[in-house]
Amino acid sequence: MKIVAVVVVLAVIAFSIWWVLPGPPRKVAVLVSAEYAESNVVLYDADFWYDTVLTYCALKENGFADKDIYVLYGHGEDGFYLPDGGIQPSGAPALAASDASEDYYMPPYCAGAVGDRGVRPITDFPMIYPATGTGKKKDGTASRPRELLECLANGCWAFTSAYGTIKPLGKRDFLYVWWKGHGYRPMSAPDSVSFTLPGLTSVTADEVVGWLAQVRAGRRVLVLETCHSGCLGTAIDTVDPPSILFASAGCGEISSNSYRPKGDVPHGVWTYWIDCNLQGKMPNPPIVPWETAMSNALSVGEPLDQVFTQSAKAVGRFTPSQTPLKKDECGLAPRTTINGPDPVGQTPVPCPPP
Repeated sequence: MKIVAVVVVLAVIAFSIWWVLPGPPRKVAVLVSAEYAESNVVLYDADFWYDTVLTYCALKENGFADKDIYVLYGHGEDGFYLPDGGIQPSGAPALAASDASEDYYMPPYCAGAVGDRGVRPITDFPMIYPATGTGKKKDGTASRPRELLECLANGCWAFTSAYGTIKPLGKRDFLYVWWKGHGYRPMSAPDSVSFTLPGLTSVTADEVVGWLAQVRAGRRVLVLETCHSGCLGTAIDTVDPPSILFASAGCGEISSNSYRPKGDVPHGVWTYWIDCNLQGKMPNPPIVPWETAMSNALSVGEPLDQVFTQSAKAVGRFTPSQTPLKKDECGLAPRTTINGPDPVGQTPVPCPPP
């Protein structure tokens, strides 16, 4: 018994040291698809899944590890939710709806051919909880993103959290949050924005910023593709140090969806260009000549301000009524590239400015 007790004590000490001591810099991403695709026929519906995958692949291209990309999507399964007998994007017959690989899609420029099932699912957790009566939280509880960001802020233990053991992020770490969904301006606060989540719930810009502010990463980037996402610009300045915000549209603007490049599936306009520029390539034949000029301008590892500028130009060509917004109070974007192993330490910048 004494030997067992000693082993247990040593194991606890070793784990405590691992938990407290800083490791190498970490690059962590949280992908939030606030809706999920139920059809690959309705373009507006399908791009929620396609954009999630495209963003995942862009991060992989920039050196993010699978274990450090947390994907909140749908019911916790990849792909679409079609009844048996439906048609997959690849044209093959659909599998059973409960099969995790049903309608699994990876863009050909990210991970092989469309319909390739030789890659693992990317979805980690559902956006909604199980139905009422299971002993867990009610369906539609709007706290999945909050809970995950709180784990990244304060740490989680495997035996108390569905997210496993997660060490809190610190000042040497980097956090990338991508959020795609619907945004609306409440009548009581027209200069603000709220974001809808499954189950007829919603969260305010202040709530999202509050979740982000808890995470003590040295550099935080928030990429939003929602209507009126630019309304979050004022709230983001309250984060200390201020985070980098890339919003798809101005405070009073609609964010365009269902952009279908030649030879590809539909995507949101903003997500498509951000992810293409992060990967430094245009994966398909251009539809019009200006796409060639836009896509050839960057390479992998360019500073984030260049990624924003090129993407905003492309959106402006496609839909002039949509004006992407950048908020970067400390001027971090020109000094930040997510491609390297240490996005925070590569170019230290005082923040907030003296």
